[in-house]
Amino acid sequence: MTKYYYTIEEALKPDYFRSFQVITHTGTKQPNFKDVVDTFYSEVPTWAKETGADYNYLNKAFEMVRARFKKEDIYFAVLDEEYDLTTHEGCVKMHQAVQMRAENFIETMYATKDKYIALIKAQEALKDDILKDVSNSTETWFNDTPQVKGDYTDLDYASNYTRTKNNLSLGPVSLKLEEVDKAMDDIYERWAREFDKFIIVY
Repeated sequence: MTKYYYTIEEALKPDYFRSFQVITHTGTKQPNFKDVVDTFYSEVPTWAKETGADYNYLNKAFEMVRARFKKEDIYFAVLDEEYDLTTHEGCVKMHQAVQMRAENFIETMYATKDKYIALIKAQEALKDDILKDVSNSTETWFNDTPQVKGDYTDLDYASNYTRTKNNLSLGPVSLKLEEVDKAMDDIYERWAREFDKFIIVY
């Protein structure tokens, strides 16, 4: 029997998107993770409703997963039928065929989110600390008697003296921020690898 292989974008594409990338009046829009949840659950589970702001992290993790599935000969589902995914009817039949697999995928995202979001938030807090550690202060001192020599930083002898102090105790800020960004990317990559169990190689 002929088998039909479907990519993650074909299998999980919400039926109200003609493709996994559409052009709208505000620009290019792609289905995000919440769109996928809404597609496969007629009534969104309580654990999904309570996600709230975490969707920002879930959506980014979903993009990382999609990137791993875009490699050649990588598929999400193998089915016995071929569906016309340019039609609403074809998408609905596809969703019915992959319903259980899609739900397992979605539930894996929720089962792993607390661990990885906590790690990401820790890096975000570190990034905030680095930015707070950068302080700039300017001191200007005036004296009616100009001094031609001496230590102008001494208040008793200063005349129109300006000093700027930069506090960079954590080292070069740009390098520190790059390290944090790389750490966050690595966390998202590890999160995405949790979904390699759904990969089908043809």
